[in-house]
Amino acid sequence: MASIDEWYRLDAVVTSDGAHGYRVDTRDLDTYLVPTKPQSVTVERLHDLGQGIGYSRSPFAYLFERIA
Repeated sequence: MASIDEWYRLDAVVTSDGAHGYRVDTRDLDTYLVPTKPQSVTVERLHDLGQGIGYSRSPFAYLFERIA
């Protein structure tokens, strides 16, 4: 929900670094949160589905900052 809320901005993602653990990455953030199927992502749609949608890249976690 944070990805479609104007009060939040994606600041980083947490990715698995294999045997080294996890790392916080701020590069290429525009390549994340891209749906695998063309569809509009709205609060209503997410509630109707009862789950999230598939994205082309899936990190371990997303880090958002509240900006408003």
